[in-house]
Parts: sequence; C-alpha cells; structure tokens
Amino acid sequence: MWWIVGLVVVWFLWRLATGRARREHTIKDAIGRAFIANTKLGRDWIDTPIYWEAAERFALDRGVEVKRYYNEPPSFSLDMRVNGEDVFVLMMRDQLNGTTSISVAKKEDVFSKISERLGK
Repeated sequence: MWWIVGLVVVWFLWRLATGRARREHTIKDAIGRAFIANTKLGRDWIDTPIYWEAAERFALDRGVEVKRYYNEPPSFSLDMRVNGEDVFVLMMRDQLNGTTSISVAKKEDVFSKISERLGK
C-alpha cells in the first residue's frame, strides 16, 4: 500500500518539476513562430492557445512587470534573442477567451518606427 502512495508522490513531484520547462518551451516556440510570421508574412500579432496565466508566469520568472490598466487588457513587453537577433516581444491578454496574443519585432525596426514618428 505504501508503494502506491510513494508512486503518487513521485508523480506529483515530477509534474511540478517539469511544468516550468514545458511552459518555457511552449512560450518560446510561440515567440519564434510570431517572429517568423512578422518577418516573412508581415503579420504584427498572432493569436496563440497559451493561457494568459502561463504567459504572465513566464514574464514574472524573468522579472518583467505586467501592466494592468482600467480599460485595457493586461500586457507586458520584454527583450529577447530569437534566431540570433535581438527582438522586442509584446504579449497581451485576449479579453474574449483568456489566451495570449504575441507580437515580435526586431529592435532596430521598432527604433526606426519610433524615430520616424518623432520626426528625427
């Protein structure tokens, strides 16, 4: 009987230990797909099946502050390196179904758009 309890405890600990790794892999894969969609297809945002809570935990693990405003969905941004390039990642919660939308752009593209808008 005790071996069944031991197996349950081991299974539970294994699930806790591998949960973070699965979440990291899934979100990094989605960020890579968003980067490809932006560079090759010109799509700014992609919708993912990733629940917002997992994306929020991904941000909190990296020390990123999640912004919450009264009339806007929660969102956060972070800098990453994807396919050897420095990119700017923006994730936002979809208000309808609680999933995450992701936008990824090269840093130099973001900076050039900002300087164009500022007129410099």
